[in-house]
Amino acid sequence: MKIFFTNVLAYFSQIHTVMESGGSRKLVVAPKYAAVWDDVAELWFLATQAFGSCISIYPELLEPVLTSEWLPKLVKEVAMTTDSKTDSEINDVYLTLLSQLSRGHPEVKEVILTNGGLQLARSSGCAELEGALSCG
Repeated sequence: MKIFFTNVLAYFSQIHTVMESGGSRKLVVAPKYAAVWDDVAELWFLATQAFGSCISIYPELLEPVLTSEWLPKLVKEVAMTTDSKTDSEINDVYLTLLSQLSRGHPEVKEVILTNGGLQLARSSGCAELEGALSCG
């Protein structure tokens, strides 16, 4: 199971990228997936939901989350594109995922906080994430 979720994280880390244009930044589907996004968008959405739910149930998933660069990168990328024209559904999915992850384990919460998670929660108006990061 750990190998499977390590591969899920690799997929998550590649699916979106930040594009800068005219001084603004936007979270977009990475060129590698752009041609097939319509086919994989639902898979991405379901995988993201499932992963967020699994983190509190399966503690062995913490190691891949904490040892990969995916989580800090995700927090930073979502933070730098919150006020942009990024598809709000994409940002909402990531904000929900970050909320779930921050509730899953104190070390994961600390990584999110260290990488600007609380500022992200406030700037995006995500009360769920702010609450998850502020408690305990």
